[in-house]
Amino acid sequence: MLTKLRNTQYELALIFENAIKTNTFSHSTLFCGPKYTSKMSAAIEIAKVLSCRNPQFKEDCKCDSCKLYDKYLMQNLVVVSNRDSENRIEVALQQYIKNRNEFTKNFLIQNVRIFLLSYHNSIYTDKNKKLFDSAYQASELISEFASNREVLKIREAQRFSKELKLRLKPLFQVSKKNLTNLSVDGVRSLQTWLSNTLVNEKARIVIIESIEKANESVKNSLLKILEEPNKNVYFILLSNNPSRIMKTILSRVRKYNFAEIESEKQLQLLKPFNLEDKTIDNLIKFFLSSSGMKMNEIDSSLQEIIKSFNSKRYLSSDRLAFCINKLDSSNNVDFILNQLIVKIEDSYKRDIIDSFIANKIISEISQLYNNQRVFNLPKKNMFENIYRKMMECVNA
Repeated sequence: MLTKLRNTQYELALIFENAIKTNTFSHSTLFCGPKYTSKMSAAIEIAKVLSCRNPQFKEDCKCDSCKLYDKYLMQNLVVVSNRDSENRIEVALQQYIKNRNEFTKNFLIQNVRIFLLSYHNSIYTDKNKKLFDSAYQASELISEFASNREVLKIREAQRFSKELKLRLKPLFQVSKKNLTNLSVDGVRSLQTWLSNTLVNEKARIVIIESIEKANESVKNSLLKILEEPNKNVYFILLSNNPSRIMKTILSRVRKYNFAEIESEKQLQLLKPFNLEDKTIDNLIKFFLSSSGMKMNEIDSSLQEIIKSFNSKRYLSSDRLAFCINKLDSSNNVDFILNQLIVKIEDSYKRDIIDSFIANKIISEISQLYNNQRVFNLPKKNMFENIYRKMMECVNA
């Protein structure tokens, strides 16, 4: 039933399949786990099965709903996400330009349309009309691309890439500033949409990623509709950091943990991309290196910073500037900060720092990152402030 999920999270796939068959799949669920563990893919595949109009769901089902899901044109699904979609789409575009085959074409279409589901008409408000207009234009372009059965020549593919990025640019700019694409007004619109389910619809599904990053007003508004969802309404929350989710929300969801995908399975997922660099052997390396991130330089800079932190000795201004510049050259701030947090947690495990200092620094990193995104502050200043806070905490 959940073939794609079976390939990456076999045990969870069996649990979900049984719950769907016995009509016991929770109306409010939470998928937890690190990045690239198939949480979003699982949520969309489950949404497809819950929406299927065939009582005996089959993999090759051709009901109207399944056809729409196969093309990522479903209208009964909303995705509220703050993932690094710009990076994912850039990787997908580069892979399509390089290979220009059916697999990379579908990979690109999938990533663009999942991103555009954040601009579903269910959360439309007059305040974001311009953004929805941009989303519509991007959707028209990707639909035209999807319907074209001819293989584009490399220059045509490059022109298409340039045009698509131009249409998506306003949406990417907003995504960088906002911690979530959902506002209080958007929640109200969503609630109205959920209460007006059409007679011929089996289900309406809302996928919300990183709900812990939403502001308090949005979280409280969501809490009200999570309490008693209609029988044909499903909420699937995705989180890399479930410990930061409000306890009142956690008490209303059924939680599932997604483990790291086994190395061999990751290699199988990467195989269709025909990668020439054999050192790219996992999904994290694939997405980051494909987007231009110099992994070795990033790791070297973080190692130097954490060594300074552990020894309680400040870096010289020249060395600090060198490290900060290397970090600032990358667009994937999420990855860098997550790696830094892992190194801080390792310092705690090795008894170099205590739990109070570790928690305080991680909290400071989260706050400084939130400020950087909300106020569009320079990344370099954020990295400098993080280092200063780290050294102040450890030397206090």
